[in-house]
Amino acid sequence: MAEAAAPHRWRFHRTGGLDQAVLETGEDVAHLAALDQKLWVALSCPVRGLELDGRTLELLDLDRDGRVRAPEVLAAVAFCAARLRDLGQLVPGKPALPLAAISESTPEGRATLGAARRILASLGKAEAAEITPADVRDLSRVWVGTAFNGDGVVPPEAAEDPATRRAIEEAMACAGSVPDRSGRPGLDRDRLERLFAELTAFDAWSRAGEAAPLNPFGAATPAVFAAVEAVRVKVDEHFTRCALTAIGVGPATGAAPPAGAAPPAAATAA
Repeated sequence: MAEAAAPHRWRFHRTGGLDQAVLETGEDVAHLAALDQKLWVALSCPVRGLELDGRTLELLDLDRDGRVRAPEVLAAVAFCAARLRDLGQLVPGKPALPLAAISESTPEGRATLGAARRILASLGKAEAAEITPADVRDLSRVWVGTAFNGDGVVPPEAAEDPATRRAIEEAMACAGSVPDRSGRPGLDRDRLERLFAELTAFDAWSRAGEAAPLNPFGAATPAVFAAVEAVRVKVDEHFTRCALTAIGVGPATGAAPPAGAAPPAAATAA
């Protein structure tokens, strides 16, 4: 039988009457899940009100309940283990992460390294050897000027010809738009599918009308329609005059009285 691996040897120090495990190497961090949680000083902490960086604690708080608990700390360790060459990079708490510390032997590490280089290039720091929290604080800048960024939103600027761009703009005018990663308005799949569904329904309705024209007056419908068309101008003029009269702008309003006519009684009283 193969010899069992030796358990990790922990070092402890006493502070405030408590024995605390010392995390000073990458091996210590890697074996944190094996440390009996009865030996942890605390099993949870609040996201706010500590000297630790609040944004870091928010990222650790996976269930967004306002507290970071032991399983979430272990999940963060596992996340980093899949992406770093050595978890010892976490111990000093340096303000920047060297790109050389990111693993290229795992899919997660290669994806992280590619993303880091893309971010630095977008900031004009393609030759930088490390990346900082400030570099990743606003990732929208990474996508500025890119036609396709993988977010599923297609802005008009991504079109390869004027006709396609005009089609995207007209679709956005009908179905609305959604901002992409860089903040530009564009068209996503949900809006496009909803637009096509509405166009299909309208086309079916239009074709049904062509196949079976509406005949509200039966056989007399064509004659009725012709009669309405013959007086349409007069009917429209009638309703226009009614609208003008309603707001006091009739044809006689403001017109000069005939020569020799007496002024209106209201004017005489004034």
